[in-house]
Amino acid sequence: MYADKVGVSYQTDHRGFKNGKIPGAYQIETGTVIAPDSAIPNDSKESSTRTKTVVYARVSSNEQRKTNLETQAERMQNFCTSSGKNKTDALKSSPNG
Repeated sequence: MYADKVGVSYQTDHRGFKNGKIPGAYQIETGTVIAPDSAIPNDSKESSTRTKTVVYARVSSNEQRKTNLETQAERMQNFCTSSGKNKTDALKSSPNG
């Protein structure tokens, strides 16, 4: 489905069709919009088969924040990379943000 492949809702997909934003798309009598593969941007095709991994690092005290937060996030990102995960981001949390 076009909406799934480009990461939009079905309503956004239908609105895009109505506004002529999906080249080569057509609507069948049931109301379903059919979009050719050529209408899917190349970066959307790639991202639909890959996922992004986010790791969450957290420390409880300001003393731990100085070294442990960065070390913890780095170790989790390294684990994800060694496990074959793509595009890893880290969220970090400490008592003072």
